Amino acid sequence: MLTVWYNTRCPVCDAGISRQKRRLIEAVQAGRVAFR
Repeated sequence: MLTVWYNTRCPVCDAGISRQKRRLIEAVQAGRVAFR
């Protein structure tokens, strides 16, 4: 299980999420990622 700490107020974090958006979505659909 991969836990992702998502903070939209962090430009670097947000950019990282946007950059890996495709893989992140695939991981979520696979049920392997938990957002906290």
